[in-house]
Amino acid sequence: MKKSYNVCARSESNGIIFYSQKCPLYGSKTFRDKSGKIQTRIVFVPNNNYMDYLEDKSQKKNLHSKYVALIFNIMLLTICLLSESIWFILAAGQFSLFASFELFDFIEKSYQWKLKKGNTKSIARYHSAEHMVINCYEKLKRIPTFEEVKKASRFHKRCGCSVNINNIVMNLLLSLSTAFVANWSIIFCLSLYIILILIFRLFADKKGWLRFLQVFVTAKPSDEDIELAIEGIKNYEKMEEDFFDKPHDCCIFIISI
Repeated sequence: MKKSYNVCARSESNGIIFYSQKCPLYGSKTFRDKSGKIQTRIVFVPNNNYMDYLEDKSQKKNLHSKYVALIFNIMLLTICLLSESIWFILAAGQFSLFASFELFDFIEKSYQWKLKKGNTKSIARYHSAEHMVINCYEKLKRIPTFEEVKKASRFHKRCGCSVNINNIVMNLLLSLSTAFVANWSIIFCLSLYIILILIFRLFADKKGWLRFLQVFVTAKPSDEDIELAIEGIKNYEKMEEDFFDKPHDCCIFIISI
């Protein structure tokens, strides 16, 4: 199998998980223990996701994004109803249906990662370090040095948050088109819809033109965060070489778990 340098990863409050390309059920988690020492272990990804879900459910949220989004939608629709414009009403309904809940989920995530005091705030820094080391790794086709990573961009075109960002911005523009352009000409408005969707699919989704908006879910990493990310990509390579160089190795490892 040809070696792939397109790495997928996820940041957590105490480290980063790099997912295996050869056996997606597993990943290499690099983290700091309570003493501050960098540790690594192989994790079973589905189980790890489920445990994170239980942990999130057990924590009281400071922002109840769904309730805030619902209140926002009611206010937006009320304002548009008072305007007595059918196009404004349709635009409000369109945005409420396709993007409003995702928008407030994104706002909550940004708050949890960047603004809230406590453990979750470190996710934004690890998220940046993760992007920086992956950008270098994909470009250089090798483990990067500390100085190379430090100069890299903290934004990445394949970031999972970009899916949310692109969808929110695209639906906002589509809704504004309904509100201000549809009353000119339906044909023109539909043509604008198609153009906007194509632009977002070709340039935002594939090229990552809106990745600068990841500023809301990333923060400047410390040297210690960058060191952990570099150690993480080293452990990722070691995991791929040690456990998954041969197909049957992966199967044996799964059975042993």
